[in-house]
Amino acid sequence: MPLVQVVIVLIVVGFLLWLINRFIPMVGSIKTILNAVVVLWLLNVFGILSSLSSITCGEVILTMALGLKVKSMIDATIKLTVPPDKRKEIIQTFKAMLGPIRRLQGCTGCNCYVDIEAENNIFFMEEWSTREALDSHLKSHDFGVLIGAMKLLTQEPVIRFNTIESTTGAERVKKL
Repeated sequence: MPLVQVVIVLIVVGFLLWLINRFIPMVGSIKTILNAVVVLWLLNVFGILSSLSSITCGEVILTMALGLKVKSMIDATIKLTVPPDKRKEIIQTFKAMLGPIRRLQGCTGCNCYVDIEAENNIFFMEEWSTREALDSHLKSHDFGVLIGAMKLLTQEPVIRFNTIESTTGAERVKKL
């Protein structure tokens, strides 16, 4: 982006922020959040903060306004459709891996489920406290064993990694 455009964008955005902060009544913490979000956005637009994609809006707001750090978790799921003749072998392998994976640092849960409507569909689910713990697991011998078992499949498994920022339970249902 040419320097002239950078200067114009900074002047316009700065002026708009000044107008908002000066003439729109709002709580000081909201102003701080707004200013921080705009600054982060500008840094990203100008390519200065290239890792902005790893920062979530919730983290920024809670960290700045309340001094809290959001602790997200990563949910890893593998959905497999196994050939009937390999089902027992794959289930035994997965069952044997549950304990070792559960003992890994950062693992908060690891389970294996069979679909009651389609018994050849197996779901292997893991929960990790941090991205680093998951990445370490993906490079481990334990995950290598799972990959080896998946090589027995005739269909490609569906593997998903979901970052979860918050969860709720029965209290949510009760509110309805």
